[in-house]
Amino acid sequence: MTRSLFALSLLVVLMTGSAAASSLSNTFYAIEEPVVGEPFPWGDGLEIGRAKITPKAGAQGRLLWAAGEPVGVWLAGGFDLRYAIDDRFSAQVARRNFRTASSLAPRADGDGLTAAMALQGAVLWSWDLGREQAEKQQATAPEESAGSLPSWLSKALEDPFFESPAANLLAFRHLGRPGGQVALLHGSEDWLLVVDPVVDREERLYRLDSLNAAEGGSDFKGSYVGYDLAAQPIGRNWWDRPQAPCVTTSTRLTIENPGDRLVKVSSRLEVQATRGGLGIWRVSLRNWMFYDSKQHPITVSSVKVNGESADYVHDRGELFIRFPQPLSAGQTAVVEVENQGNMAYRPNNDSYWSLGTWPWYPQPPLNGEFSQLEIELRVPQPFTPYASGKTVERTSGDGFSRVKTRLDKPMQFPVVVAGKYTEVASSMNGIDASVAAYAGGKERASKQLLKNFHAAADYYSKLFGVPLPFTEMNVVEINSWGFGQAPPGVIFITREAYDPIGNITSRFFSQGVNERYVHEVAHSWWGHVIKMDSLEEQWLTESFAEYSAALALQAMRGGGKKGQREFDKLLRQWQSRAREIDDGGSIYLANRLSGKEDRDFRDRTFLLYAKGPLVLHALRQELAKQYGSAEQGDRYFFALLRTLTTNFNVQFGETRHLVGILNEITQKDWQPWFEKYVYGTEMPKLK
Repeated sequence: MTRSLFALSLLVVLMTGSAAASSLSNTFYAIEEPVVGEPFPWGDGLEIGRAKITPKAGAQGRLLWAAGEPVGVWLAGGFDLRYAIDDRFSAQVARRNFRTASSLAPRADGDGLTAAMALQGAVLWSWDLGREQAEKQQATAPEESAGSLPSWLSKALEDPFFESPAANLLAFRHLGRPGGQVALLHGSEDWLLVVDPVVDREERLYRLDSLNAAEGGSDFKGSYVGYDLAAQPIGRNWWDRPQAPCVTTSTRLTIENPGDRLVKVSSRLEVQATRGGLGIWRVSLRNWMFYDSKQHPITVSSVKVNGESADYVHDRGELFIRFPQPLSAGQTAVVEVENQGNMAYRPNNDSYWSLGTWPWYPQPPLNGEFSQLEIELRVPQPFTPYASGKTVERTSGDGFSRVKTRLDKPMQFPVVVAGKYTEVASSMNGIDASVAAYAGGKERASKQLLKNFHAAADYYSKLFGVPLPFTEMNVVEINSWGFGQAPPGVIFITREAYDPIGNITSRFFSQGVNERYVHEVAHSWWGHVIKMDSLEEQWLTESFAEYSAALALQAMRGGGKKGQREFDKLLRQWQSRAREIDDGGSIYLANRLSGKEDRDFRDRTFLLYAKGPLVLHALRQELAKQYGSAEQGDRYFFALLRTLTTNFNVQFGETRHLVGILNEITQKDWQPWFEKYVYGTEMPKLK
């Protein structure tokens, strides 16, 4: 945002009488467009996390000021940068990321790596550093800038698609703990370094590069994006997950589609602090949707805390809300947000739209959403509305259809969908299930999907010792190909599942559609019974669902030789795909892989959907080896799964819990095994 645009936005805020909203936004934008102080000699070395910056002769520093406070330093002149990647698991992934996303190659340094670059300049945002330098220089806030920011910085911040320095600084200040630094480093490449000991307790290094039209479309050409180079935990092991500063315990969503593409969302969320000094709530909320070759804005019109208008800023897909007084540990607040935009996007002008797992409502981080849900959706007829949860009311009139749903168990990622659907329904074992087919004429296929759902749900309930966490499940067709997703109480599945032999495209994507479908059913356990609290734990949802789907198909084929052939076919597929994974193949850090090529995204997929289930099968074989037979090994293997699902029923699960349970039931230490194959990059050998 340019300074003139910021001034205009501030004027609009003041004219509408929402003066309280200007304070947080004023600070936010001023941090990234600061007032520049007078130059002074800079002769000292500086450490930012694991980075060491050494000045050369003639180097200068300038204090940066935002909203009257020193927020950091701009360093100009020559500097040498050395960055240490000393976490051994991080180093394996970073070695690959530097090769795929950087022109620089780090050198080996024991179990770690050291990356070096000559800097022409750097901007360091830090409340502590800014205050320290202001005291050292005996400087006070200038009324106007003594110079302009360097062009390389202005270009990077003009339309960024990377972690916001301002957002991080606001989080560091208002989340009840000191510390935290952000640095933009300019040399032969531009790097972004985020040192976060406050929220995620990790350090993240990115390579910044501008998108070309082929990568991002013409609307995003020139925008800067961050490619992961390295991520390292601060003061913890990777498997020791930090707790969210606060969690939502109740979420009530009212969604209205008055017509065409406009959608209005009213959210009421109860927030509970997990630690003291919580001054703000940081959540995701999109600023726009991109379709029909243009951006469609999503705007916030009202934010309240405990019934009173609240100070907030909505920018770059994030919403910051200030509490009137910092919350103490265990204290709750009620947050109400109104947002709207043309979100009822109909792909290819089809007669349906959905709000999926992306942030169309104020969405907390993975470990911060633990909400019971109430949803009300109102759409124009003849569309039929569906929403996550058990239907408590369905009505129509005045040209609209409405549905109200409720989930009394804590969940993540509620969704809604509406369209011209034809529905087939059945009940079994206390579960009301429906299959909604788009464009009609698919009753036979819908009935088969119902049958397969009930068969898979019954199998998983018995296998894991925990019933399906929902009493209602809606399977909804999406008019696309090769896709499935399972948010709470809903399964999205694409058209080949409804018409596997209809045309050449359908026949192509229908290969493996049964496995994909029962994989999505398995997410009711691996995703909703056992929840992931971070992207590192995604293998607990995806790899476990993949392996569970193979077991389900084996059983649904009747077991015996026919069932074993089905399982072995999937096993060979996992092995084939796992062999294609390049270096840096850590399952746990799969979402930290980077690069611009298709194979970089493919390797992340193969880690979670191929190596992950192979590791589970290798664990099963290792238990069989240790206990003398496949039957004895399976007794321990399936006891492990049941113990995990029953002990952490509708809770956050973590890999360390899995290791702890395995240690307990076998009386052996499995941590080294997991460090090789899950946290590390080794590939297990199968019999």
